Amino acid sequence: MTRMADRRLRLVLALSLAAFAVVVLRAAQIQVVDAAALSKKAVSQQRDVRRLPGLRGAILSANGQHLAQEQSSKTIVANKAELSHPHHAAVVIARALGFHQLKKRHHPKHHKKQKYRANPAWPDHVQAVEDQLSRGGGGMLRQLQPEVAARIMAQHLPGISTVTELTRWYPFHGLGPQVLGYTEVPGPGRPEGAGLAGIEQQYNKVLEGTPGREVVVHDPIGQALETVQLQRPVPGRDVTLTLDTTIQAKVESVLAQTLKSSGAAWATGIVLDPRTGSILAMASAPGYDNNKVHTLTDFSPTGPTQNNALVTTYEPGSTYKVVTFSAALSAGLIYPHMLFRNLPWKIQVGDKFIHDDVYRKPV
Repeated sequence: MTRMADRRLRLVLALSLAAFAVVVLRAAQIQVVDAAALSKKAVSQQRDVRRLPGLRGAILSANGQHLAQEQSSKTIVANKAELSHPHHAAVVIARALGFHQLKKRHHPKHHKKQKYRANPAWPDHVQAVEDQLSRGGGGMLRQLQPEVAARIMAQHLPGISTVTELTRWYPFHGLGPQVLGYTEVPGPGRPEGAGLAGIEQQYNKVLEGTPGREVVVHDPIGQALETVQLQRPVPGRDVTLTLDTTIQAKVESVLAQTLKSSGAAWATGIVLDPRTGSILAMASAPGYDNNKVHTLTDFSPTGPTQNNALVTTYEPGSTYKVVTFSAALSAGLIYPHMLFRNLPWKIQVGDKFIHDDVYRKPV
């Protein structure tokens, strides 16, 4: 009986020593081997280093009007862990974005009565929003107008929050879009939105700002306790063009009318100041709204985003006559107020005849 108890006591002692050894070894591993990694992990859980985008410079006209500038926008962020009813949230957001489930139709006989018919595109809109909310990282709806985001947040949807972002805004919408160009939509790895075309691309290094950094210290449940700015963001510089908004608008109006009356595929025009050579207007038609450029599907060389005044080559025609007459005046072959007599209606160049558009007698 005593021998049996002694064996049990030894077994309990051995197991206790083994357990104690495991605890000691684990403590040594945590305090020595994994100390640096665990310390780094603890700091990362308590501190969040954020990038502060530098404000992009504005593009101004010759008279100081803003043609392109930065503007605050709202991004809807969905926390999938808290988003209990994604379909309901998608329906609410789709309505706030301007999509409606029912379409009103007046009854032909009774004006006061109204019938409603389903909008066939409604399921597609709702599904598109739901897909956005269900994407990796919680889902996002980017660059919404603040008033649209306010309508969404007024519904107090669980798991839905907003963050403020900067977006490029063109106050004149469709004025000189090919000249100004456009920027890419900000996103992961490209928070400032680099220029992709036109002045935005040509002077991207001048316009873009230098980003800063800040550290946000928060508690274990994620609430921010303190924010410390490590590096102050530096805004980009403004670019002032020689464009005159009044002349630019007039040229674009004339080109639009020309397309309508002639049936041409495109038209372009440039207005120069003869005293300085400054470009007062440069336009291509058809144009587009620069604030909606990312909804376009045609970015080809023949698409509306191309600046045909610069990228398209064609014969100068009669516009080159000024060069010929300037050379003749400089050489003394002709002089101002000189009368030309016996001018032929046509001349022969090689085996071809070049003639005026309308027949006239030699004078």
